[in-house]
Order: sequence, then C-alpha cells, then structure tokens
Amino acid sequence: LQNRQVQPEQLSQYFIDAASIPAEELNWVAAAVEYRLVVNYPNRRILNPQKTATVAEVAAFVYQGWCNPVECQV
Repeated sequence: LQNRQVQPEQLSQYFIDAASIPAEELNWVAAAVEYRLVVNYPNRRILNPQKTATVAEVAAFVYQGWCNPVECQV
C-alpha cells in the first residue's frame, strides 16, 4: 500500500461521508479508490462505509477488480 496516488487524507475529495470511514480501513479504501474498485450507485459521492455491502455491490467490486476499465465496456 505504499507509493499510491490516492492517500487516505484525500478521501474527502471523493466521498462526502469520508469522515465515517473507520481509521483502520482508510488505507484500504484509498487503495480501492485508486484502483477503481469502488462502485457507488446511485450517488458516487456517498460511500456508506457503515452499511453492509449487498451481493450486487460485492459482484460489482469483483468485476471492477477483474476488468480493465478501458477494455471492458458494460
């Protein structure tokens, strides 16, 4: 998790609810943002970090990790 472009202190630029991300998870969320793994629907500025992910959300995370965003078009 070193030498990343997105740093934990920058998460508020991406999510209006970044302050509710648990401190121990900040690095992981920053890495997920950098690698475009985070899928927020319908509002991409709200992460809802305290909410349990649905099966559909987890499927979207897995797809984002598997697929190069430039090559894979939905």
